Amino acid sequence: MAAFATVGAGRWLIKWQWQSLCPAYDVPADHRLSRVAVKAVQAAGLTPRWAHADAGCDANVLAGYDIPCLNLAVGCQHMHSSRERVHLTDVAACVQAVVHFCTDADWDLGGPEG
Repeated sequence: MAAFATVGAGRWLIKWQWQSLCPAYDVPADHRLSRVAVKAVQAAGLTPRWAHADAGCDANVLAGYDIPCLNLAVGCQHMHSSRERVHLTDVAACVQAVVHFCTDADWDLGGPEG
């Protein structure tokens, strides 16, 4: 890729190369990890919703080492802006989902990877 910029009377050539350090990944809905996560989120009184997340999180890095993992979002609003915020009730609900995930989950659900 290349981009051109004009600075004063001169012309500059800027070249860059894109390299993804965080590979994309996918954990199927029928994977044991996904099924346990859905049950834990529901046990916390929430409705699970699957969404695609862009690269750049820890889950992408772990997936690069073939470690299946999911991202649990806390309901951040206006992410990466001066208006970024999260409601404490959303954080508390995510904490409850993680507690259920770690303590109540039936890890012997059979099926793929289990």
